[in-house]
Amino acid sequence: MFSVQYNIFYQDLNTFNNKRSLEIKKCQSENLVKYLLPNHILKQFLSNNQREVLVEQLEEATLLFADIAGFTEYSSKVEPEQVVNMLRNLFTEFDKKCLTQNTYKLYTIGDCYVAVGVIDIRQRNPAQEAKNVVELGFGMIDIIRNVRQIIGFDGLDMRIGIHTGKVIAGILGTEIVRYDVYGADVMISNKMESNGEKGRVQVSEETKQLLEVQYPGAFNFIPNKLIEFKSINRQTNGYFVEPQKNDSGFDDSNQPSERESFKI
Repeated sequence: MFSVQYNIFYQDLNTFNNKRSLEIKKCQSENLVKYLLPNHILKQFLSNNQREVLVEQLEEATLLFADIAGFTEYSSKVEPEQVVNMLRNLFTEFDKKCLTQNTYKLYTIGDCYVAVGVIDIRQRNPAQEAKNVVELGFGMIDIIRNVRQIIGFDGLDMRIGIHTGKVIAGILGTEIVRYDVYGADVMISNKMESNGEKGRVQVSEETKQLLEVQYPGAFNFIPNKLIEFKSINRQTNGYFVEPQKNDSGFDDSNQPSERESFKI
């Protein structure tokens, strides 16, 4: 009799432990996924047992492409471990800046960092998103300036391009979870970066117009050049954007901040 009761108890205990283990793993997975997906699509993904493709069309989405100028030269002069440590810590600071600016990091490829202003399609303000992304760009240049001083390599800088347009966004993978964006305007955003200059943020005509209407006088726009995209038969003017100085002529965007605590 005792043996039967013990076996039943043992089976119940195993069942409980297995169930608890699955609950813990599920919780860990959900905690990981929430850092990989925007808030508005996270619940859809977690409730989507069939892991169907989740796709949405976004109008007036502002994208940022940032590339580390001088990275190849720097990499050739230091040990690989130093390169990895620098990138890890640099991108960590960029991630923090993404959060404080209410923007969403899409991905990194090598020394390229990509972010978008849309974080929740249920509560959108395209002009505010564009402003957040531009200010993210300013912050990234401040961060790399600080890093340059710390590592003693003056050739390191950021080249940043920003564009506002229509994109298709969603989760196309089933096993490997990744939220990504697609479309011609993604390519334009990328070209805004590659046609820019180090140490500056370049925006397209579309982003400029959106900001000028909603935030008149907040930014200075300096014409750069006409950029053509022959493969899609489009073109746009590029402008270097700078924060507007206050009435005293003092630009407070370069004031000391928490970024000065960055260490390599």
